[in-house]
Amino acid sequence: MSTPTVKPLPQGRRRVVFLGMVFLFLGAVPLFVFYATGYRYDFFSETGGITATGGLYISILADKGELFLDEAPVQDVRIFRKASYIQNLVPGMHRIHVQEPGLQTWVKELPVYPYIVTEAEAFLMPIRPQVRLVTEYQTATGTPVYLGMSPGTQILPFASSTLPVSVTKSQATSTLVVNSEYDFVSELFNSENTSTTTLIKKVTNEVVGGFKFANDSARGVASSTELSTTTRLWRDISLYERDGEVFAKYVGEQNNIPYYFCVPKTSLASTSELYGAQVMTGVAQAMEESSLFGTTETANSSKICRSEIRIDTHGKEVIYFDFFPNSGDLVLLHLEDGIFVVEIDDRSWQNSEQLYPDSAEKVIINNGIIYVEDHSIYFELLTTLITQ
Repeated sequence: MSTPTVKPLPQGRRRVVFLGMVFLFLGAVPLFVFYATGYRYDFFSETGGITATGGLYISILADKGELFLDEAPVQDVRIFRKASYIQNLVPGMHRIHVQEPGLQTWVKELPVYPYIVTEAEAFLMPIRPQVRLVTEYQTATGTPVYLGMSPGTQILPFASSTLPVSVTKSQATSTLVVNSEYDFVSELFNSENTSTTTLIKKVTNEVVGGFKFANDSARGVASSTELSTTTRLWRDISLYERDGEVFAKYVGEQNNIPYYFCVPKTSLASTSELYGAQVMTGVAQAMEESSLFGTTETANSSKICRSEIRIDTHGKEVIYFDFFPNSGDLVLLHLEDGIFVVEIDDRSWQNSEQLYPDSAEKVIINNGIIYVEDHSIYFELLTTLITQ
């Protein structure tokens, strides 16, 4: 039985195969580069053609938030942690909203630019206030107890509580457990250092000191003295009051500035149209300060960065403000009409979501916990839905 043999291809045919592979490689590389840099062929337009695309990177501070782009649910997304990356978007304005049952809806309109990924962070607060009551006494199993009240009395009927509440006419405490947290919270609210008076009163009652940031001149930021009664600092963002308004100011290195302080370099008219007049005003000021101080960062960069953003209070009196717990991008505001969470990002607008109505008398953040006093009732204000 003869052994089969495999003869090599003739030299001419090998040359043809080799040259074919070379030409295929040379032809494929530009296509891959073309695709990787954001170019796409538009098969759906009447005329066809090549389009340069961009993307959106949306962080979602909710467990099951549904993402919508231009009113259509986004299905094909790349998920990294609690964020979604949407690619191959045609340049132009796009409307994004995130929703989840029981939570308030977050909405933003942002422009997408060729070759650029636009970032945003969505936050969703409960529609119905979520509270954990802190009472002076509680049962052995931890149930909050209110003494001297008629049975059936509802405590904060508009809110959801983590635990059932016991209400009794009895004043007897022998069978109850003293809640040490109550004394701690009570001391917090009754401390003279608690910032619960209005900002306007604090201006007249406190010795107002001036401060300025040493790095302002180096970054091309006007080094004017800021008058502030209360200042909060989260990493490189300073939160303070000036003339009855609350501002967020970036005080760190320019190359680490948060994305929402910056916009791509365009005309002021385009900035106003795409992002809103409030952003245009800040951009115009940044350009003026850059020219005044002779810095080149703005001139050589593809983006323009502001140093300061005003927090929208909707014309309401500010009673208290601080950074939202564990976040440098959100602000907790106690206004005359309630407690709100407001994003610093003012592109298009600042989303503002109410956490608690106007019956709140005092609010303070301690060790990452939001404590509220409402007519001598103390409780922790929760920012996620209570699951029974």
